[in-house]
Order: sequence, then structure tokens, then C-alpha cells
Amino acid sequence: NVRGVQTSLSSAMGCRPSSIHGENILADIETQEQWERLSADMNKVDLVTTMCRLLREPKHYLIQAIVEEVGPNVAVEIMAETKNSLENGGMKRSDGNGYRTPGGVFLVHLRTYVSAKTFKQLMKDSRKKQKELQKAAAQRSWLW
Repeated sequence: NVRGVQTSLSSAMGCRPSSIHGENILADIETQEQWERLSADMNKVDLVTTMCRLLREPKHYLIQAIVEEVGPNVAVEIMAETKNSLENGGMKRSDGNGYRTPGGVFLVHLRTYVSAKTFKQLMKDSRKKQKELQKAAAQRSWLW
């Protein structure tokens, strides 16, 4: 099976060609256009929305907090590093089981731009917001 051979070779090399995953060609073109439009000159709402879409990150509040912390210029710089990593096969997870999501790759690169204390606080705030959202969703479900 050619696909199995490609997967085995990719795993051995630590990369994952997008062709193995059968990604939609149109989606790739649209994604490429979004990467090209990404700019620190965008208004913050558009910047955060575009970043979330490109990173496939549902935690928009986390990305918003990061942009507010590091500023749009640095956020776009980290996005460029993330794109480069993704184009070069992505990053393996620290446990060795699979690959990091695009958002996970972004967070790895973010660590080089902020202090450990700042990174921890961003993650703590994100977890707190996630719990608040889950609690609100649970309360809404009881209303039905």
C-alpha cells in the first residue's frame, strides 16, 4: 500500500505531507490567501478572527489575549514562524503520539516571545474562561 509506505516514511522522518491527509485543494487555496492577507495592519477583531481560522483554534479568547499581550506585530511574526513549521512537516507532540495542532505549534513559538510567568498566566486565564463558558453552556442546557 503506497499510502502506508508514505505514512511510515513520514513518521520516520518526523514530517507529515498534507497530501497524506487528503486536504481539500480549494481549502488550501483559501487558506493560502488568508495567510497572505494576514497583517499587523488589520484591525484587532479581523486579526484575531483570521488567526483563529488559520490556527484552527476555537479558543478565540486565548488568541485575543495573546494579541493584546504581545501586540499585533509580534503576533504576526509568530504566525509566520508557525506557518514555516507547518509547511516543513509540523511538530511532533512532546509525548511522541502524533503531531501538534496548528494552534499548538503557535503556542510553542509563543513561548520564545514571552516570559514563563506570562505564558502561565495566559494559559491560566484561558482555562478559567473555558470553565466559565462550559458552566454557562450547562446552565443554558437546563433551560430547555
